[in-house]
Amino acid sequence: RRIANPGRVFVDATALWEAQGRVFIDGRLVVLQPWFVIEIISPLVDVQLKDDVQSGKIMGDISAFFEESELLETHVGTLRKEIRKFVEFGEIHSRLLLAFLWRNVDGLAKKHYSHVIEMLAASGVILMLECDGENRASAVALCRLAAAADPVVRAKVWPREARTNERELTLKLEPYTGFPAGFVERQGWRST
Repeated sequence: RRIANPGRVFVDATALWEAQGRVFIDGRLVVLQPWFVIEIISPLVDVQLKDDVQSGKIMGDISAFFEESELLETHVGTLRKEIRKFVEFGEIHSRLLLAFLWRNVDGLAKKHYSHVIEMLAASGVILMLECDGENRASAVALCRLAAAADPVVRAKVWPREARTNERELTLKLEPYTGFPAGFVERQGWRST
């Protein structure tokens, strides 16, 4: 039997699969294993992580992580700093942090982290940034950003006028995925 509009059949089939939870569709991105998306995003949005860092409970998780991995314990201090930056500012700078966050994700090899990061950037979960003018990139987990800009920090970091004996710098950011709604306002930036 000949199908009159095979493209429409595919669209209908993917819509049905999404409704049944068999696939996850985000724009042009189709994930065939939605449980995988949940597993990789869950550590990025874990609200308990901040409390674990503040209470010191995270140290037990860090110790267990180093016992189970082949990493040197000399990196414990580095990981603690990376976790703190992640919790406070959403910053993701290293594979060490990702290995810790994704330690319980089955079937995710470290060699695939860059692909997962690209997928998360394409879907707007994270924002990719260039770092220090080098050829390396860092990312920001948008869900970790403050809902409102801290007025004290904004006044120090983003003053309305240049201070005496200082020059004003204009920073232009053009992420290839665009900024999510409200992002600029939450940071206290002025958009032009």
